Amino acid sequence: MKRSCISMFIAFLLTLPSNGMYAGPVKVQKIALEELQVTFFENGSVVDNLRVSENEGKGIIEKIKNDVLKSFGADTFKVLVEKGLIAEFDEALYSRLKVERIVPPVLRFYNKEGKIIKEMLMRRPGNSRQSAMEQLGSIGIPVSINRAISRDAVVSTDGKSVIVTEYFAELAGVDHGKYVSNTSSKLRLYDSLGKMLWEKSAPEHMYVNKMAISGAGEVIAFILVGEGGDMEKVFSANRLVVFDRGGKNLLDFTGMEGSYSVRSTLLSISPGGRYISIAAVKKDGGRMSLFFDHKSGATMKWQEILAPLRLGDNGAVFTIDRSGRAVKILDLAKKIYNHN
Repeated sequence: MKRSCISMFIAFLLTLPSNGMYAGPVKVQKIALEELQVTFFENGSVVDNLRVSENEGKGIIEKIKNDVLKSFGADTFKVLVEKGLIAEFDEALYSRLKVERIVPPVLRFYNKEGKIIKEMLMRRPGNSRQSAMEQLGSIGIPVSINRAISRDAVVSTDGKSVIVTEYFAELAGVDHGKYVSNTSSKLRLYDSLGKMLWEKSAPEHMYVNKMAISGAGEVIAFILVGEGGDMEKVFSANRLVVFDRGGKNLLDFTGMEGSYSVRSTLLSISPGGRYISIAAVKKDGGRMSLFFDHKSGATMKWQEILAPLRLGDNGAVFTIDRSGRAVKILDLAKKIYNHN
C-alpha cells in the first residue's frame, strides 16, 4: 500500500459513522468504545493511530490483510501457503500496523467539538478483582472479602446510544469458614451526552450476559442467565428480554412449550430492531436457533444452531456458506423458516 493509499484509508476510517471510529481527531458528537489501539506505519515511521472497538479493529485488520494479499498477487491465504510466502506475508502485515489491547477498555462520550464530556472504564473479570481483609461486627472480626466487577458496553451503529451492563459480586468468609455471597447485575441505556435514560436490574440469582442494540438505539435486547443452585432450574431460567428506547418491555421469552432453554452464546438483531435471533438448546441435548418478530409476536425456529451473518428488517437472514460467500437462507417475513 503506497503512502497516499494509507493516508486515504485512514482518512476514510475517520469519517465512518459507526461505533466511535472517529474518537479524538474528528470533531463530532459521538460515543466511542475504545478497546484497541491500532497504529499505522510506513517505512518504519508512524503514520497515524486510532482507538477503536474490537469489532472495528477486526474490520481494519481485514482490510489491511486484503491489501497485503493483493500486493503478493494472491487473493486467498491458500495461494500464499502454496507459494511458501506466509512468513513474508506476516512481515509485510506487521510492518504496516500494530494492534494493542487497551486495558481496561474505556467508553467515552464526545461533544460536538470532539472533547470528552464523560468516560467510563470497562472492567472485565480478569482485571477487576479485589481482595481485602476487613473488620466486621462490633468486636471487629477480620473477614476475607473478594469483590469482582465486570462492566461491558455495546454502542449503536449511529453512535448515539449505548447500553452498559455491570455485574458486581462479593464473596465474604465468615462464621468459621462459611461464605456469604452478594451479587447484582444491571443494564443501563445512555444517550450521546452520557445521560442515563433508564436502568434495569436483573432478577435475583441472574445476570445480564449477551446484549445487542439496533442501529439507532430503538430496540435493546439482552439475555439473562441464571447462576448457582440447581442446574435444572438454572437451565430453564435463562431468558431473552427486549425493551424499546423508552424502557417499555417488548418481549420476555423463557422457553417454547417448556422444552427449550435460551443459550447465552449467540444474540443478533436486525438494524431497525424488528427481528432478533438467539440460540436455544432442548432438554434432550438438541440445539436450534429461534427467531423473533416482536412486532407481530411470531416466534420461528431453525432446527440447528445458526449464527447469522446479517438479519434484515425485511426478514432476510444471511449466513456464510462453505465457500465463504454470503447467502440468503431464510425469509422470516414469508414464514420460510423451518427446514425439517
